[in-house]
Amino acid sequence: CERERHRLAKLRSPLEPQLRLQHFLALVAAGAAVEAVEYARRHLQPAGLPEAVAEEARRGMALLALGTRTSLPHASLLDLGRWRRAADRFGRDFLRLAGAPPTPPLVVALAAGVAALKTPFCSLPEHQAPSCPVCCGPIRGLATRLPSCQRSRSAVTCRLSGTLLDEDNPPLVLPSGHVYAEAAVLRLEAAHGGGAFRDPRTDDVVTMGSLRRAYFL
Repeated sequence: CERERHRLAKLRSPLEPQLRLQHFLALVAAGAAVEAVEYARRHLQPAGLPEAVAEEARRGMALLALGTRTSLPHASLLDLGRWRRAADRFGRDFLRLAGAPPTPPLVVALAAGVAALKTPFCSLPEHQAPSCPVCCGPIRGLATRLPSCQRSRSAVTCRLSGTLLDEDNPPLVLPSGHVYAEAAVLRLEAAHGGGAFRDPRTDDVVTMGSLRRAYFL
């Protein structure tokens, strides 16, 4: 803060006085009353502080007399959440000094791509597909904050295999109501020994004759 004091002043940033105040409050919380008073005399003179910080500094000085276990609102100054807010202020001011946007361009570009792929079903665990980039762990957190893309035309993929459902790989409906691609069902049948297979969702044994073909309009 001392090195960038002039630039911070141009931004009208209260970062340095807020950090000075936090250091002072840390001394108060540690019971170092003498050191806290000396530090306040050097760095927390009211004439050089923003009004909001000066008011909190006065309340901090009152804590020296009241004690840190007081039930008065002054004790809220010792809340550890203030350090998180100071860290957030530091991050914002650092980006402003560097001329960088608050959101990295990579995140903006990634969000645009995810929003183009996201559907209303991506937020439902039972509809998440292993081949869907929106459903994968690292991107799922970003996708939850983005809107779904409105499509007039869409493609249907198999949740089990991730392959496209079309006339060459038609969808088959199991007795449980779940739908899988024909290619995925044939692989399940071959793994089971032929003629039947186990439903991956319910673990029921399904015969090939009980399957129905689905059609999309």
